[in-house]
Amino acid sequence: MGHDDPHPGVGRINFAIEYAPDFLDTCTTCIAAASDEECDNCDHNLVMQNLTSGYYPGEDRSPFPNVAKCRHGGPWDDEGALPADANGINKDTMGCGWSPHGPKYHRKAVELAIRASEQFINDVRGHIMTAEGPDVTEHRMRLLFGVDTRFAQKRVLRDLKEMHQFPVTPVFTATNENVDNVHVHSRSFYTYPIPVDAFTESIRFAIRGSYALGISRPDGSIVDPEDLNVDFDYTRETGDIVITILNPLPGVWDISLDGSGKFSIDVSVASAIHFSYSFAEIRGRPGHSGWSPNPAIVPTPGSRMPVLAYLEGAGISNVSHHIRTTDGDILVENLSLPAGSGEFGWPSETSFFGHVDVPSDGKEWHVYATGHDSQGNQFLRQHPVKFGNKK
Repeated sequence: MGHDDPHPGVGRINFAIEYAPDFLDTCTTCIAAASDEECDNCDHNLVMQNLTSGYYPGEDRSPFPNVAKCRHGGPWDDEGALPADANGINKDTMGCGWSPHGPKYHRKAVELAIRASEQFINDVRGHIMTAEGPDVTEHRMRLLFGVDTRFAQKRVLRDLKEMHQFPVTPVFTATNENVDNVHVHSRSFYTYPIPVDAFTESIRFAIRGSYALGISRPDGSIVDPEDLNVDFDYTRETGDIVITILNPLPGVWDISLDGSGKFSIDVSVASAIHFSYSFAEIRGRPGHSGWSPNPAIVPTPGSRMPVLAYLEGAGISNVSHHIRTTDGDILVENLSLPAGSGEFGWPSETSFFGHVDVPSDGKEWHVYATGHDSQGNQFLRQHPVKFGNKK
């Protein structure tokens, strides 16, 4: 409609907004494309300047018969539509198959939506400021407006990065707690490779059990508790050992365990690369719904379920996901979780979505992500939630 600013009446009382009357035609048909590979030309399918909306089937009420009202648009939006108004006007995505106005107006719509939100929030702030003063205003603004936790997490990661401090994130877990009592008392030897990226500030190895722990660096040297960048902590009562190494060399570190009995080992790092994973569900009202993570979802063994995953930081590439049992063995390789395209209006290259076949063999398991940082070093990350049930 040619507007370059948010409507001045958004969220403001005593401001006249001219709505399109019920019986006024608001749209006409788009100009059909010459081929299926091209977009219809919907630049001028709006035929009036008053405020209107794109009707969507099954939501609210339908337009009156024989009135050419604008439709929402998209492949499922043709129920009851007239030939003249079936194309739609939404700008939700950059793809014209879903959003007839998307290719030309999506970016502008995003900009105006942000500015309209700022206008509304500033109006609220101004009213409270006039009535209560600056101190009360700041307190009430914090109570009134919440923040999406995932984006808040990104902000925290960015702030920590600027301070050269990163949150601790899990990398690897293994235990032999599921080994039967006949074999658990025999002498055993375990080895685990742990890739470390160039953005790791510290790595922590924690082991519980009667095992001798050996750690070797990528250059082959053995970690000594007396080394300057090594912090060694031993609890005599429980036999717990915790070794923290500052500024570890990037590359593959090797852990060796030698002993008998049951054990568990946990490896975590303070690094710029952070991994999160969640089963997903469709949320949102019709025409504006999409996949959203829901950490409360408990996966059903043997089912195929939608999943969202995110990896943040350090120019990651060559990302893949897999499932390991709690004893550290790979159970499912190469989960089908394609990355977003990163194009404007589409999911970022650090977000991943797909459907996963939930293991049904009765084992407990974790989800892992692996890939390379911007310097070509491999990394490994673990989602801390343990799924599955013991038989």
